[in-house]
Amino acid sequence: MKFKRGQCRFFISIFIIHFSVIGAAHGEGISLTSELYELDTIRTRISFINESCRYILIGEHHEGEISKLIIGFSSPIISFGPLSRFGLLREIFNPLGYGAGSSVFYEKTDLRLNAAFSAGSRKGILWEPIPGRLGLFLFKSDERPVKSGALFSLPLNSDFLAEALILTSLPDDELDFDEWFADKAPYPGGRLVHMCGRFMVKRPYFKLLASSVICSGERIIPGYLTDLNLGFKYRKILLDILFGASTRSYLTPDGKTSDDWLLAGSRIYWNPWEPFSMTGVYIKSIAHPAIYPEQFIESSDEFSLEGETDFLLNRNLSIGLQVKGSKEISFSDSGKRSQEVGIDCGISFTLFSLGLECEWIQDFEDGSRVQNRVKLESVIDAGRAQCSGAVDFFIEDSLEYFLSGRFDLDMDKYRFYLRLWTEKPLGPGKDIREEFLAEPLESISLTLGWEVGN
Repeated sequence: MKFKRGQCRFFISIFIIHFSVIGAAHGEGISLTSELYELDTIRTRISFINESCRYILIGEHHEGEISKLIIGFSSPIISFGPLSRFGLLREIFNPLGYGAGSSVFYEKTDLRLNAAFSAGSRKGILWEPIPGRLGLFLFKSDERPVKSGALFSLPLNSDFLAEALILTSLPDDELDFDEWFADKAPYPGGRLVHMCGRFMVKRPYFKLLASSVICSGERIIPGYLTDLNLGFKYRKILLDILFGASTRSYLTPDGKTSDDWLLAGSRIYWNPWEPFSMTGVYIKSIAHPAIYPEQFIESSDEFSLEGETDFLLNRNLSIGLQVKGSKEISFSDSGKRSQEVGIDCGISFTLFSLGLECEWIQDFEDGSRVQNRVKLESVIDAGRAQCSGAVDFFIEDSLEYFLSGRFDLDMDKYRFYLRLWTEKPLGPGKDIREEFLAEPLESISLTLGWEVGN
């Protein structure tokens, strides 16, 4: 594949900027990262940190043109640019979408600067006249309405936290495809207001968190979303319990409805001795009855149990084992029962700096096998340099496999990395050489990058 003249100029200019800026700043608080992504896109990020402030500049050059240019800044008082949501700002957009023990329930409600190349289209600004206590914000995503509001935080001490959030939006009243069906209540349009509250009590062996959300609008019945989280710790056992409920009239800030009505779940983690551990998860969800209901209500039960351990045979050889089983039982509104079963087994060997991992995954649906997957990965760790290659086998009607590899080199203030993987399956009787030569971007993906600075 040949680069266009504009791509070459952009690539060379970024290379010059890297070393001229690093040379001028002596690498103090500044880092620059560039990467070639999927052979047709060049992405560059410049990040500078000065005490409590951070500045970022992200550019993307795609097929000879600058397709993205993002500027971001964060400080204790003001932040703007690409922002990520946390806490209640995540929960209200995905009602009853998180299980017991999820970090979304315990993270502080906030908007933070997202400096990743993969940052979404959400751009906004957060102004905190009282840092850590009061913030005013406004953000927007592509093809989504502007959201604005205020967040409040009252940490009385390290064991108690109270939060409040007010968010307003003006979603479009256009219907999605599934909202034309009779069991959906389409959004009639108009302004939406979400008022949220949360408090958390955290002790060494116990934690309690409760949150509640009220959704109101110009032409809708108020909707409610609430959840209660309990956490217990006793010696080597951690237990999380979750109860949640959402009314049919609850709408997300984008005007979307939720299928779930009630949710209950638990997660238990047991670590009797190092390095053995076990994790069990249970989730029970019940959907809202349809507007024209059948005899039954849709529901599902999910179970999973996972165990892992490591054996250190001698100073240079270790073996790791991981086993996970899962099962989901669902009932439709007509009473039809279906189930899915999954088995995941993994084993890894580490000898000196050479590692080998093998993973076997098998999925069943209503007693019939739907997927049988085996993944082999070899890792070489040579201190500053790491290299790995993997083959991912899928056995359904026939044998198919994908190839991937990576290479990392860290040298104090310099880092180089390479990622390579096939997009189309390989297998017996398949020859994609002609396809690769004709359309390389459709057959293989590559990321080549380097980072300079702190």
